[in-house]
Amino acid sequence: MASDGKIRELIKNRMQDVSSSHLVTSSQVWLQVKDLMSTDVAVVGPDQTMAMAAIMMADDSLSSLVVVDNGTVAGIITEKDFLERVVAKGKSALEVKVRDVMSCSVVTVSSQATVYEAGRIVEEKHVKRLPVVDGSKLVGIVSQTDLIRVLTSYGMWRDVAEIMTKDVATVQCGATVAEAAALMAKRGISGIVVMQAEKIVGVMTERDLLKRVVAANRDPASVKMEEVMTSPVEIIPPHFAVFTASRIMEKKHIRRLVVEDNGWLCGIVTQTDIFRAVAQKWR
Repeated sequence: MASDGKIRELIKNRMQDVSSSHLVTSSQVWLQVKDLMSTDVAVVGPDQTMAMAAIMMADDSLSSLVVVDNGTVAGIITEKDFLERVVAKGKSALEVKVRDVMSCSVVTVSSQATVYEAGRIVEEKHVKRLPVVDGSKLVGIVSQTDLIRVLTSYGMWRDVAEIMTKDVATVQCGATVAEAAALMAKRGISGIVVMQAEKIVGVMTERDLLKRVVAANRDPASVKMEEVMTSPVEIIPPHFAVFTASRIMEKKHIRRLVVEDNGWLCGIVTQTDIFRAVAQKWR
């Protein structure tokens, strides 16, 4: 995964490479996937339990594992799978196998593809990470976070208020994790804001669910939100620049920011919101 400085240098060099041609199109100066992909890919076998997969992901702070069977990419599991296919369905991660919940139609990308092409795939297929393959060989993985880092390096000037989600799902801090997980699964969201009356006191995400409930083998129906939520919450005002919000998420290793206006919850902005805004601008 390339740093900001490395990305800027790569962009500069790529533009210099094509600057002599007056007929060059913008797509020819895009970086390639190989320039920013992570080559250290975490993998798991299809016959491992989801409990073991949860421990692997929690220990290394991973949001996904690529499922490899006989040297071939067979599927992928994400934090969302734990929410929707294990916890929300009342199943035990100790009994469920990876092959039972993994997504088998894995969307991949070539290392030679441009960042723009990878971005289009992520947006159109509604995925957040792409295993990178050369032929049938797994050589890396590129995430929505990686793409946002590069795309915002090309420039981005919008306020968070223009792209944030205003219909924010909330739950009181005394609710159980099972109740919150059911709401998250129903709404198809990856995080929920935790309130104490009208005050924002925390956020629970798919990652919190994975690390603090599933990997710890705790019963979601008996765990309160206040025990597992992330607190304090990273809060920004609605006039915040999208570029700045993106950098805060990267620095804090989080994927959403709560938006508050004069003490009132008014929205939430996620990496996906930022990615779509940036992709739209550069399309």
